[in-house]
Parts: sequence; C-alpha cells; structure tokens
Amino acid sequence: MTLIELLWFMFWVGGGAVAGMKIALAIGFHTRTAGILSAVVGAVVSFTVIGVLTWLNDRINGHRPPCRCGLTGEFTAERDHGFMWTDRCRCGKRYIQRKGWLWFEVQEDNTAHLYLKQDIWGHWVPATEKDIANKRLQRYAGSAALHRRG
Repeated sequence: MTLIELLWFMFWVGGGAVAGMKIALAIGFHTRTAGILSAVVGAVVSFTVIGVLTWLNDRINGHRPPCRCGLTGEFTAERDHGFMWTDRCRCGKRYIQRKGWLWFEVQEDNTAHLYLKQDIWGHWVPATEKDIANKRLQRYAGSAALHRRG
C-alpha cells in the first residue's frame, strides 16, 4: 500500500466515522458512549462499503491483459521457483502480474520486463520508457521483488 492509498483509506474510513457521529447527534444521542459507538459503526460501514466496491471492481475489471500474440483470457497459472507464480499463455509466453496493475513479460533468460500497466480507469496501456526504466523484477531465492530505481 502506498502513502496515497493509505491516506485515501483513512479519509474514507474517517469520513464514515464522522458521518456516524453526525447521524447519532441528529437522531438525538448526545452521550459520549453513543458518539463513540456511532463512530465505530460508521467506520465499519465505510470499511464494508470500500470492500464491496473493491470486490465489484475486481469482478468487473479483473481481466488479464492481452498477450503479445493477441489472445485474451487464455492464461494458466504455473508455479515458478524464481517468481513464485506466472501466467502462461497458450502460445507459451509467460507473464507476471504485480500490484494488480503491472504486467511483466518473462523473457527466455528468466528476466522480467514491464510490458503493460493499468491506467486510472482500468485500461491496459503500453508501459512508457520511464515506467520500464523505473520498474524491474529480480529473481530471488524462491520469490520475486519489485524494485524502484532512482
């Protein structure tokens, strides 16, 4: 989770808590216990709404990007010793998805290069030279780590 994602999460959950307190005051609960309880209920409701919206977004936009050969949705998950899990297309090319919005292509020499990324609207767009230069995957003993240079 990045700092911006954390701040948005805190904004929505905190907003739910404040809204819960305001609703409790409007209804007529003026005790401290009722205020705290309504803030907790508001935060839980806000957290639940965030979870449901995330789940719906994953159900609607949770598709894999197309392979370089043009096939979409034709991937099978495979266990890989260096990258943990890879997605193999029917044509034989291997891919790795990281952070939900970065799509790396695994080369023959087992290096991964950024191929596509998701924009803010959920569309898969080609990675720019700057994105490719800033993001790379390295194989470690049994795991893969995303590194940022610069």
